Amino acid sequence: MMTISNDPWHFPRTELAKQILGMFETGLASSLTFLPRAEWEKEFLRKDIAPLAGQLGWRVFYFSFLDAGLHSEGAVCKSS
Repeated sequence: MMTISNDPWHFPRTELAKQILGMFETGLASSLTFLPRAEWEKEFLRKDIAPLAGQLGWRVFYFSFLDAGLHSEGAVCKSS
């Protein structure tokens, strides 16, 4: 994942990311699903939420069906 400092065009939304991840710290949430439609939403997930969550010791999984194209079947999980 790209770090925030490597992208001169990224506008960090650190406080918003902290608020969202704070829901996990307080026990208000146990999972979170974003359905990004715009590029800024994907950037927020990849460049703000994911790095902060990783620093907190959480496992982060990001998958884009749009980026996977025709090969998305079975890419997330495949039952035997």
